Amino acid sequence: EKWWPDMEGLFDEYIPAVTALAVSTYSNSERMPPAISPEEKARFRDCLELMNPATVELGIHGYNHLPLALEGQASFAEFDGSDGWLTQSDMETGLRYFRGYMESVLPDTPYYSYVPPMNRMSPEGKAALHSVFDDIDNLAGLYSGVVHGVLLQETGRDPDIEGLWALPRFSSGYSQTREDELYIYNHLAAEGVFSHFIHPDDPMD
Repeated sequence: EKWWPDMEGLFDEYIPAVTALAVSTYSNSERMPPAISPEEKARFRDCLELMNPATVELGIHGYNHLPLALEGQASFAEFDGSDGWLTQSDMETGLRYFRGYMESVLPDTPYYSYVPPMNRMSPEGKAALHSVFDDIDNLAGLYSGVVHGVLLQETGRDPDIEGLWALPRFSSGYSQTREDELYIYNHLAAEGVFSHFIHPDDPMD
């Protein structure tokens, strides 16, 4: 009710292209079949219905906030009780459920972008995503990072999945230092593209 209208005002004035990224639950369980509470479904529907496909592209952040990686392929230290997805098939089951629910709210909406939860993703995760969301054509990981399993990218073709492009995010958050500005301008000059990522709750972190 507050944050999104404020952001739309910024979009109109400063930002020519906006992608909103959807995630249906923060339960972070790898157990299938999927389980989303009625409260989460109602909140998710309310958020999706705020999106205007004419001005905001809709992208994917995941069925839940668990990185698309199998046990041992990434760090899952932040997720109590989970060491990763058990199989690629389980990832696909969660994503398929997620896609069906999104299409029940916003039918015939195209998806182009995917940002991995916690910036982590494995080749099996890419394959699972591509099998369910084959219309997604770019993965937005990170240009730099040190956490196990982080999706580090150079701008260009994805090395694992034909037809996917790597478009890493170069900055994030609401604050901006002189160092941040230098980092942004350097990448814009070198790559010719630029993207910035924010969470609604970043100011409270």
